[in-house]
Amino acid sequence: MDDPATLFEAAIAFEKRAVQFFGSCVADAPAGSVERQLYRELAAEVTEHVAILETELRRWVEGKEGLVA
Repeated sequence: MDDPATLFEAAIAFEKRAVQFFGSCVADAPAGSVERQLYRELAAEVTEHVAILETELRRWVEGKEGLVA
C-alpha cells in the first residue's frame, strides 16, 4: 500500500470491523456486567477513530493539512 488514500481506506475499514466486533460483544455480555461496559467504551472509542480517519482522509483529498499531528 504505497498510496495514502488506500492506507486511509484500509484503516477505516479495519476500524469499522472493530466497531462491529465490539458491538457484538456488547450484545453477548451479561446486562450490567463490567465486560458489557468495557465493550461499550471500546466500541465508542473505535467509532471516534473512524470519524477521525474519515475527516483526515477528506482533508487529505481536498489538499488540506491534517487536524491530528
